[in-house]
Amino acid sequence: MPLAKAGTPEAQLAEGMKASDFSVLVVDDDPMVTSALKYFVETRGHRFVSVSNVAAATRALATQPFDAVLLDLYLPDGDGLDVLDRTLELDPPPVVIAMNSPGSAPSPGGPRRRAR
Repeated sequence: MPLAKAGTPEAQLAEGMKASDFSVLVVDDDPMVTSALKYFVETRGHRFVSVSNVAAATRALATQPFDAVLLDLYLPDGDGLDVLDRTLELDPPPVVIAMNSPGSAPSPGGPRRRAR
């Protein structure tokens, strides 16, 4: 197995960080998705926090550190890319996994496109 990059959550776990020290923020407005992710995260001994919109995600990211963010791209009050922007301002930024449920109703035009 390859070594984890220094400073990443994977490296922290490999260096003796307890699983309970690893925190995951789930940003999703679907209670069934949130419930399944909560089970998955907590049964592995990690800390789980869930919010259902951009505003709550922004508040959570401002008040506590997270090692990972599981992020729905389509949220009731905006798109998940706004949350992604906020995570990129953090030092160190958490690992972000963007998700989309089948059949999600996108906002007009879907998440905004970016040139990188």
